[in-house]
This record gives sequence, C-alpha cells and structure tokens, in this order.
Amino acid sequence: MPSPRLLVIEGNSPQTMAEHVAVGGVPASKGYSNLLRELLPGAEVDICYPGDPAAVLPEGESLQGYDGIAITGSSLHIYNGGTEVMRQVDLVRAALSTGTPVFGSCWGLQVITAAAGGSVRKNPKGREIGFGRGIRLTEAGRKHAM
Repeated sequence: MPSPRLLVIEGNSPQTMAEHVAVGGVPASKGYSNLLRELLPGAEVDICYPGDPAAVLPEGESLQGYDGIAITGSSLHIYNGGTEVMRQVDLVRAALSTGTPVFGSCWGLQVITAAAGGSVRKNPKGREIGFGRGIRLTEAGRKHAM
C-alpha cells in the first residue's frame, strides 16, 4: 500500500501564525503535520495557507490527489467574513466536491459547515467551551492509531 498523501489547511492568518511563533509556539499546521507523520510514518503531508491572500492554493483536480484533508484551528470566525475566511470556505467547498475525506474540529467545523451551504452564527450567550467527563476508552479505541 502506498504512503498516504495528506493536505493540512492552515486556518490562521499570517499575522496570527507570526504571533504564535513570537511567543514560542508553532503554527497549527506544523503541529498537525508532525502528528500525522508520527501516526503515519512515510505519509506525504503538504500544507496550504488559504488565510494568506498571497498564497497559491490547490484547485479542483489537484485536490483529488489527496487521501485526506485536515483543517487546523484558527482565531478567525466564519461569521466575520473577509478574504481570509472566504478563501478557506471556497477551498473546502472544492475539496468536498472531490469526495476526499475532510477532517475539521472547531474552526474546521465552521469552515465545513459554510462550505456545505450551512450557516454559522455567533452564540448570543457568548463563547462556548466544551469538555468531556467520564470518557472511557473502548477496545476499538485502544487499537486505533490515534
């Protein structure tokens, strides 16, 4: 079986990435890429930066060449709109049209929802932070690579 070819979509703007690095962090896309390579040795992992208006993004047919796509977190909000947001929505809309599996949590879910024609709105009660309790690992979970 050939090594998987994966795409990581960086959700942050260049400014936010620079701020993370300035305080000792790493861009979210680097963290995702490193984890994917650790979980899937030999995986080819590309990164794209749709939050950067100067970046060249993969289009249509080139997205079909990926075995999976992951969207990182972001400090952006879909409901604020703007070029940084819409470039990501357009890219994910194109990715969804190829049938390539797409993973997203938090920001990624906002982007996938908008790309699929749904709407995302600001919570009128303020920020929501989810957490889980009493989580137990199943036998299938113990065997899974993640």
